[in-house]
Amino acid sequence: MLVLLSLLACSLQASSLVSFGAQPYLDGMWEARAMTCEAGLEEALLLYEAGEHGQASELVEAVYEGSFEPELEPLVRELVGARASLEVEYRFGLLRQAMAGRDKARVQAQTEALSGALIRHAEELDGLRAVLR
Repeated sequence: MLVLLSLLACSLQASSLVSFGAQPYLDGMWEARAMTCEAGLEEALLLYEAGEHGQASELVEAVYEGSFEPELEPLVRELVGARASLEVEYRFGLLRQAMAGRDKARVQAQTEALSGALIRHAEELDGLRAVLR
């Protein structure tokens, strides 16, 4: 529940940033946003492991739509590259696909791969001191 509230807050914050202009860069801001995504993915993994496969997949979609898509995706696409953005989007899809099955090791591996890609690209954005416009 805490993660869902965090995602909602991030989503609201992102929409206000886009509406009212550029946000000043704060050290580590993109890695912090990626860590919010990662926390949501970890919660989804726990739901999956508890047998709540549908809820787990829905939470992954909420992380995508609430945090990655409005905040990280536009900057990753623009500043890191379209291939990097597509990689993350593809990994979200692979994770949701894995959650439709019963292979916990595959779900764990997909979660780790997606989290790693999010953190890696967020670090690149922090290195560029990127801001939403």
